[in-house]
Amino acid sequence: EFANLPFITPLLYPGYHQYTDGTNLASSGAGALVETHRGLVIDLKTQLRYFENLGRLLSKEFGDAEAKTLLMRAVYLISIGTNDYLASIVTNSSTFQTYSQEEYVDMVIGNLTIVIKVTKINI
Repeated sequence: EFANLPFITPLLYPGYHQYTDGTNLASSGAGALVETHRGLVIDLKTQLRYFENLGRLLSKEFGDAEAKTLLMRAVYLISIGTNDYLASIVTNSSTFQTYSQEEYVDMVIGNLTIVIKVTKINI
């Protein structure tokens, strides 16, 4: 509101298809790992697929060049990963018993890195 920017509507909001101002792919409670709150949230890899589909939709509607320009000029905010740690602690998951803390952190960061690299390639 302070920046005079429009409300960014969630991608899955029923009946809304105006994405030139942006869209929200977030899913509350999601983590970088697919296992985090599995079945209750839209995991990061699924959010990436939604982003790729959005790119194809924009290309179809505006042409490849204009879609690429829109995506290159976009501002991206990724805030994810906290739930990967909280979910394991709160649910008393055996995850921390299966992996060392360092291995677990490497998995979370690895998933984030893959998504960021794939997104960069697709823009």
